[in-house]
Amino acid sequence: MSAKILIVEDEAITAMDIRSTLEMLGFNVVSTAFSGEEAIEKVKKLKPDLILMDIILKGDMDGIEAAGKIKAFNIPVIYLTAHSDENTIQRAKLTEPYGFITKPVDYNGLKATIDNALYKHSIELKLKESEARYRSLYENNFDAILLTKTDGSILAANLAAQEMFQMSEDEIIKTGRNGIIVSDEDLKHVIGHIEQSGILNTELTGKRKDGSTFPIELTGGTFRDVDGYPKTSMIIRDITKRKKAEEHFRKEVERETFLLEFYKKAPELSDEELYSCALDYTVSLTNSSIGFLHLISDDQKTIILNTWNSEALMSCTASFKTHYSIESAGNWTDCIQAKGPVVYNDFKNSPNQKGFPEGHVSVKRFISIPVFSGNKVKIIFGVGNKVEEYDDHDVVQIQSVANELYKIIKHRHSN
Repeated sequence: MSAKILIVEDEAITAMDIRSTLEMLGFNVVSTAFSGEEAIEKVKKLKPDLILMDIILKGDMDGIEAAGKIKAFNIPVIYLTAHSDENTIQRAKLTEPYGFITKPVDYNGLKATIDNALYKHSIELKLKESEARYRSLYENNFDAILLTKTDGSILAANLAAQEMFQMSEDEIIKTGRNGIIVSDEDLKHVIGHIEQSGILNTELTGKRKDGSTFPIELTGGTFRDVDGYPKTSMIIRDITKRKKAEEHFRKEVERETFLLEFYKKAPELSDEELYSCALDYTVSLTNSSIGFLHLISDDQKTIILNTWNSEALMSCTASFKTHYSIESAGNWTDCIQAKGPVVYNDFKNSPNQKGFPEGHVSVKRFISIPVFSGNKVKIIFGVGNKVEEYDDHDVVQIQSVANELYKIIKHRHSN
């Protein structure tokens, strides 16, 4: 389809002459306008692909002013000019025209000027579309994106990066080289590797504004900007969930390995040694610091203090009775009434607190697990004071070890 051209020329004979030539050259002249005001109205209505604009027009609006207003429609303008003074030409250049054609028109160069203008405009449109797509990907990407100089100085950070690191873009730019995003040592490693190979994919530790850290995957690469200067782009993903999944899988393998060895050496251990072994391992498995294992009387009314993990025993100076009623116990026995695991990640605000005797180790959070035989609870198995909050995976780990421990004890005493 041939390009649609609007001619803006207040000399009717000149306008007809140009129109005839353009149509002979294969262009589609959609209309002719004789004033700046008329040109603007026809642009709105006809949406031409290019405008040939006479600089000097009769009326209140010359071609330069009209072109300035038409610029908002993103349509290329080529000026038709006679012997205009230098100031007029400089003023016309401010509207960023796609060319000048001197009157009287050199028809041999007319087609080339128009073709060049249309080609240049099409390239600019593609660049703008590409930039718009890139800008949309940059701004709306779920991954954090940083643009940096090759020395690591941060130039820009998208919204995902601002949310990830809990900082505004200005804060990221100002503090990015001060170990806020990643440590200075890690940043030097990233930049150095990218400079050598041009690309990098690695796992690092990210740091938020409040100082908290989290695992990240960083993919970086170099490119050159429109001016030819080297830049680095970094795509950063928060891989906390992935790392947790990997850790959970590792812990499950570790647990099954422990249980296999536990069964092998069980015949050599007393009940008390079995309790201590299982408890110490479970405390370690869940990254806890304290743990307890208590037996429950057959009438389901009395707790029999049995075992504390070694670390808790070293730090606890409180004295305990060996037997006391469940009714007088604190919320660490709530699992008996609940008939299932109980997790209190905020012990300070948890229900059913009875207090602790003097010298008891401080408790921040804990899990307690009941082990059943039929409909009776036989053992309470618990751990506490993990640095992070306990989750469902911790519950599964503790319950698995506790259940296997009871199977061994039950089998031993039934023979």
